[in-house]
Amino acid sequence: MIACSSIYRLRHFLELELNSSKAFEQARILTPLLYSISRNIESYLGKTFLLQERVEYFDTLATQKVYFPKYAPISAISNVYSDSLGLYNGGESSETDTIIGIHNRSIILSRVIPTAKKGLKLVYTAGCALHGTRTVFTVSNVSGTTSAGKYIKTSSGALGILVSVVGTIFTVETLYGIFFVGDTLTSHTTENGSADVGVGATIATITSQSLVEQFPEIGIACDMQVRYMYKHKDNFEDSSVNRDSSSFGSGQFVSVVNSNLGAFNLRPEVLAVLSPLRYYSV
Repeated sequence: MIACSSIYRLRHFLELELNSSKAFEQARILTPLLYSISRNIESYLGKTFLLQERVEYFDTLATQKVYFPKYAPISAISNVYSDSLGLYNGGESSETDTIIGIHNRSIILSRVIPTAKKGLKLVYTAGCALHGTRTVFTVSNVSGTTSAGKYIKTSSGALGILVSVVGTIFTVETLYGIFFVGDTLTSHTTENGSADVGVGATIATITSQSLVEQFPEIGIACDMQVRYMYKHKDNFEDSSVNRDSSSFGSGQFVSVVNSNLGAFNLRPEVLAVLSPLRYYSV
């Protein structure tokens, strides 16, 4: 899995001091919250966040041409094999003309395959992004020199931290906004500092776009849920905590509030942000 945000983004959202002596303690608390909540969001949306090639086997039925892989959305089918013995030791057959079904959640064979245990092998690519917060792009019209650790700003208002520079390939940790092809870039030593003199470039092509740029709702929803959990890390059972002007005694806060969150334990405000992206199976 991949995280829907980053510790740096969360520190910004929580308004924590970035260079505080408590940075290690903050990271120790925020990191497990980040990954736990990212998994909850992934489950709620019915999407697989990490984009990668996967191998999956299916029991086949002689009347079935449509199969539903575990991971979605599906972006490519590499190979499809059938084997009546389920061994795949050289005796399998290659299936051709297989297509991706609607909503990128199924594969459709060109023919039915005889009933068999482990009769179908699918090699496919599924997921949304290679990284939660890092975008990779190539640049042109380069002037001057920048380096990892610098802040990168765009003409469209996006901000990121330069993670690496390899020739004309930039890897940027997205803090906010979206990096677009054609954006002009400026380099900065600090987030609010002046642009480095004589340093600039233009985004030519985007090689890999981060999850939070493809789906900004996912990033902000994760930040919102982590903020709530972090702010209440010390007072879940505190009688001074209240909601709707009602105080709860010791041990009541978690049970009363969580009763409204459903199986995914996400705040109503978070669900409101995410719900337009959710896939509903019929």
